[in-house]
Amino acid sequence: MLGIEPDLTTLGKFIGGGLPTGAFGGPGHVMAHFNPKQKGTLAHAGTFNNNVCSMAAGCVAMSEIFTPVRATEFYEWSEAFRQSLNEMFAQKEVPMYANGLASMIAIHFSREATKRPADITAGCRSLRPLLHMELLLDGISICTRGDLFLSLPMTDEHLATARDALGRFADRYKPLIESVLAA
Repeated sequence: MLGIEPDLTTLGKFIGGGLPTGAFGGPGHVMAHFNPKQKGTLAHAGTFNNNVCSMAAGCVAMSEIFTPVRATEFYEWSEAFRQSLNEMFAQKEVPMYANGLASMIAIHFSREATKRPADITAGCRSLRPLLHMELLLDGISICTRGDLFLSLPMTDEHLATARDALGRFADRYKPLIESVLAA
């Protein structure tokens, strides 16, 4: 942890148990600006405000499914997978790296972690469409920008399938990747 305390925290889709919703919160002095009972405060409009289905699903998701214990297990499982990808890429000596944290993984064409957007080379950006299409053809859904997201219903078998597909991609395209990155 960097010791940075955010003014606001935003939470997206996962808190709705699969239904569209989101939430934000922060310290009292910040949230006071959104208090509709006070004059001169900020209005917060939202497409899904007061959506009873989303709120009910979110309550179940956050209290019965994604419990603190399950959250810790999922984090550790996901992070171990991400690290296993980097070990595989290093073993194959291919310039690929799985950046991210736990279930949010971004595949970059680099031998080391990408720290800033400015570190993403033109070569990396040019190889992403190839990665995207090759993995789609191999049955793996990955974003065109190289993002791979894990979810609670996934199993070790799903991760093995994804790892195998990434391994085949690395083997098949290593010379091309090295050539593009050297240019």
